[in-house]
Amino acid sequence: MVVDNATVVQDEAGNATVLMRITNEGLDPDTLVAAVLGEQPAVITSGSVDIAPGESISFAWDAIHFVNVAGFNAPMSSYVPFGLQFANAGIAETEILVVPPTGIYADIKP
Repeated sequence: MVVDNATVVQDEAGNATVLMRITNEGLDPDTLVAAVLGEQPAVITSGSVDIAPGESISFAWDAIHFVNVAGFNAPMSSYVPFGLQFANAGIAETEILVVPPTGIYADIKP
């Protein structure tokens, strides 16, 4: 699994949504089953997302799939730990940038 362009948009109320694309470069289907932002569990639309071999899925505020966290209060322009749990590929961890819903993110409603 490859995770590209992961960024978290957080509003003043502490609502956050993760923007990213996940690509299954493997030969077998896999399923995104959990996500953690900072130390908080995130909500994944429909609880899990199936990703077929060769498929890329976008996660965003206006997409079919999204990852959200309520009550998230990270400092703006900081990097926070982000983890994804896949049924077959296991855990993918990285740090992602926290940005406010301004500029190119102005229309994003976490």
